[in-house]
Amino acid sequence: MSELQIPEFLNGSFLLSAMGITFGFISGIFVYCLKSRCSSVECCCIKCIRTPIPIEQLNSITLENNVNNI
Repeated sequence: MSELQIPEFLNGSFLLSAMGITFGFISGIFVYCLKSRCSSVECCCIKCIRTPIPIEQLNSITLENNVNNI
């Protein structure tokens, strides 16, 4: 039997770059959904129906960091 020949360009650098591009694309879709002011967001095969925060309340929102320091 002959051995499976893997093309030379499929090395670690190529795979790392391909994964980075893929995850970058996916995170871009999620950022789009989070920043959207629409109540219904649909992108590719993902659909989200939500109630966005009113614009008047955006400035008064504070983020809390609930990290327990041991």
